Amino acid sequence: MKKILLVIVLIVMCMGLFAQINFAPYGSARAGFFYTMTDEDFNNTRFDVESDRLQMDLSLQPNSRFGVNFRNDDGLTANVELGANGTIRFLWAKQTFENWSLLVGLTEDATNQGARQVAGGDNMLRGWGAVYNGRNPMIRAEWNNFYLAMIQPHTNTQPIGATGSVDALIPRINLGYNWTHKTVRLLPTFVLQMYDYNDDFGHDGSVMAWLGALTFDYNENNFGAKVHVNFGTNIAQMGYVAPSAAWDVVANETQDVTTLGAVLTLGYDFSPTFNLNVGVGYKSSDSDEWDETDDRMAFYLQGVFKIQNIRITPEVGMLNYMDDLAGDPRGTVMYFGSQFRFDF
Repeated sequence: MKKILLVIVLIVMCMGLFAQINFAPYGSARAGFFYTMTDEDFNNTRFDVESDRLQMDLSLQPNSRFGVNFRNDDGLTANVELGANGTIRFLWAKQTFENWSLLVGLTEDATNQGARQVAGGDNMLRGWGAVYNGRNPMIRAEWNNFYLAMIQPHTNTQPIGATGSVDALIPRINLGYNWTHKTVRLLPTFVLQMYDYNDDFGHDGSVMAWLGALTFDYNENNFGAKVHVNFGTNIAQMGYVAPSAAWDVVANETQDVTTLGAVLTLGYDFSPTFNLNVGVGYKSSDSDEWDETDDRMAFYLQGVFKIQNIRITPEVGMLNYMDDLAGDPRGTVMYFGSQFRFDF
């Protein structure tokens, strides 16, 4: 009886609370159906197979999702979102005041400015010019288009050769400005992370990683263009896709790796139900310890067909891994297929 009364009390309390909150549930089911063609250099480098290869992949994308947006009349907004594999993708709350706002929770930082590439589970050219380090716990303040975020440090990717412990005493810092004027948007952003490293031989040192990025968006009538450029040092140590720094045990210091990335996308809406998009990305990493740079480039062309809540996106693309640090070719991947997406 007590349990029944407790349940009734909780239901009444929730009904009183929910009556003051607006709910907006949403979801997206996404599947990719693609063929990939890997050339001889690609297969020889990875599988010691001296021939081309054609493969098919039909799968539910892990970024299929179901979520709920919350909002009340006092300036509070929140979001909870689950992925197809049951993991929490987003969980945050934001309180907006007169001239500023404060956000707490799990979300993305401002460096996530990818393209519209749908292959690879909506890869968005990440690791091919665009940068992305996932969703992380953070505290973020915004005022007059400026923002400052304190983010949980990423310490899982230690420099190559490092075998010790990591002490992160300050959060990762992300700051920037979001400027818009009519058809133009400009987004400069900067992120910095530092942590101390203690190896198993009694050597102590510090690892500093930083990234600066600039995104330019232009949208007018049916045409859209986007240019994104980023440059940083040891960005793999912050969780971005890039070659990792290395630890020099003799010199007791980090062998830094610098990375440059760039993305260009163009799109045109021919009608409310069809648009055409093209994108190209380039990434180059370098270190004083290397004889060659680590380069790669990607390209895609897609058409997006919209039928009510259905979005079908046929896409063709190329991933060119170029040469390795010894100057040997790493091969090319060509792909074609389509994403099938239902939004509800």
